[in-house]
Amino acid sequence: MNGDESKFPLENPRVLTGRIEASLSENSFTDQPLALRFTITLELEAPAGQDAPRIQIAPLLLPIRSWRDLVGTSWTFPERPAMGLSDGQPVPIEAHAPATYSVGDMHTDIVCTRLDFGALEAHHIDATITLVETSSPTKTVAVGDLAAKLEIGTIRILGDVIHVERPGVDAALQLAAPLIDLKDFEARQHGRIVHLHFRP
Repeated sequence: MNGDESKFPLENPRVLTGRIEASLSENSFTDQPLALRFTITLELEAPAGQDAPRIQIAPLLLPIRSWRDLVGTSWTFPERPAMGLSDGQPVPIEAHAPATYSVGDMHTDIVCTRLDFGALEAHHIDATITLVETSSPTKTVAVGDLAAKLEIGTIRILGDVIHVERPGVDAALQLAAPLIDLKDFEARQHGRIVHLHFRP
């Protein structure tokens, strides 16, 4: 693969597949509060003879309790979030939507500036996603709007990520109840982690 293949943006990109999923987690070591953190993954059509590009938007904070709450909503995020300091290191201090554009082992940091959600059909929701590239401090490169039908994944109940053990089903449901509309989900244990599966 040559270096040109990893350049962002592509001309006239088209989304082949998309997925939205979430985890419920906190980090007591860094004082990160319990919250739903969403991930959107897009697989794009590959230019002829090149590797398929992939975009991942994460972590994404949205104040919703169920996938149903996304229908008909629009969310905007800054191109360059306001920054503060934590332990002497710059960190964002406002809600934003960082993303990564990947081709093979080449990666470019990009930003999602807008999300528009449409109709919910069974386990898929329509979305329009606006992305920009902001690696230059003085220039923003827009990629335009990507239309996608996002497959709805599960919500993983992780609890405090500094602990090795994960909550069992009863503890997971108790942890999730204040933040998630549990009537829309079925809890299932997958290995060590409880997943909430959406019930359309």
